Amino acid sequence: MSEKTLRSITESISIEDQETMKRALEEAKTIPEYEIHYYLVKRDTWGPGSMPSRTQECISLAQVEWERRKDAHTKQLTLASTVVSGAIGLVGVLLGALLAG
Repeated sequence: MSEKTLRSITESISIEDQETMKRALEEAKTIPEYEIHYYLVKRDTWGPGSMPSRTQECISLAQVEWERRKDAHTKQLTLASTVVSGAIGLVGVLLGALLAG
């Protein structure tokens, strides 16, 4: 099985069709991070003039997937810091009780 690319995903979708967009967003989860960065950099460095339609779709899909991954990572960090903070607080309470008692 060949590796999916953003270009191959966007070639099989229509922006107006909600079902193909759902499928494309699911498939985008398997895209390597370097390819997402490629399209994000392309967006930022594209010169004046019109951009090809498929390239615009690749960039849009890359932006959506990058935001999804960034949000998931933020949630993981939030959960981890909450657990660590709770554990430190609990140790502090126990240590305080031991020293006071």
